[in-house]
Amino acid sequence: AYPDGSPEFNQEIANKKAIVDIMEVLLYQNLVDFFGDVPYTDALGGFDGKTPTYDDARSIYDDLQSRLSADIATLTAGADAASWGAEDLVYGGDVMMWKAFAATLKMRMAMRLADVDMAKAQAELTAGINAGPLAEGQAMQLPWVGVSPHVNTIYSVFVLNNRNDYAPSGTIIDLMLDMNDARLPAYFTQVDTSTEVGVEKFVYNGLPYGLVANSGYSQISHFSDEMFEPDFPATFACNAEVHVLMAAAAARGMTVTGSALAHFEAGIAESHAFWGVEMDPAYLSEPDVAWDDARAKELIGTQKWLALYNRGNEGYAVWRCFDWPVLAEAEDLTYEDIPARMPFPYNEPNLNFDAYTAAAAAIGGDNVRTLLFWDAEIGTQSPDPGF
Repeated sequence: AYPDGSPEFNQEIANKKAIVDIMEVLLYQNLVDFFGDVPYTDALGGFDGKTPTYDDARSIYDDLQSRLSADIATLTAGADAASWGAEDLVYGGDVMMWKAFAATLKMRMAMRLADVDMAKAQAELTAGINAGPLAEGQAMQLPWVGVSPHVNTIYSVFVLNNRNDYAPSGTIIDLMLDMNDARLPAYFTQVDTSTEVGVEKFVYNGLPYGLVANSGYSQISHFSDEMFEPDFPATFACNAEVHVLMAAAAARGMTVTGSALAHFEAGIAESHAFWGVEMDPAYLSEPDVAWDDARAKELIGTQKWLALYNRGNEGYAVWRCFDWPVLAEAEDLTYEDIPARMPFPYNEPNLNFDAYTAAAAAIGGDNVRTLLFWDAEIGTQSPDPGF
């Protein structure tokens, strides 16, 4: 350990604080992307701050970007210093890996703004690229210990809680089947649909969206066996995401190194590798995969959505940013019923009425169809295929 007050000691403390701040930025990014305006400057006030006001979502985003810039600068200066060491369950105290994750997060948030503030999107994207995002084979993953309660959420829900009322939907399974996507076995299991004794007929069979499995649970595909392991890690970012962000930027005419096509195909390849799947080069020639400038928004949005499987909020954000892929309607509902945001917590009007009322008015109503500040238009069944 370094002597208290020494330059090395101070840099280690600075590195630790920067890493903690990056995680807080990640949490706030998710909150904003779910709800829009949320408590921020008045948040975390403890007993004396139980009724915080809500901050404007765009202002929060801008401040989060400033925080990431400061964290990246701190970690750059402290590249040779220690941080959390073995207490860091993600990177084992590797300062440069935390810097790479922060840069990736900066790029993600930058491209959220591409439809509403191109100049800001370009500036933050460039800053993230220059800082050095996650490279080939790299990811930000939280490993689970594998002993309850510190277990993979899928394992917790399906094994420990014995749930059998929901399952993967046909929306993603049918899409991947149509594309001959080799990631299917890494994502899902097959079920035997044969009605003949001694004959097996294994297929991928998704549950129609909006229904519950219950009695038909055994006839529906489920998460892959690997995903049911108690220590299956939770992923927060990966190199595939970096490439699809770059592909979208290039397709929009933003300044990046490399073409949209090159990053698009690299992102697909990286996603396959991330899931331990060998990609058939012919996949890149599939009708709904093969690159076409006129379909850039559709192709990138769909492949990003597929690559971010098992990352719920990011997949949800992809659909709202790109309006692709076209989703399945739930039974007795219409496409217009698909939420564009999550409503504020149901008990907030009772616990924080004045702040809640002001926030609801500021965003145009606490409604699931209210668009977030970075969402330029509501999703439809016939979105534009190009940017």
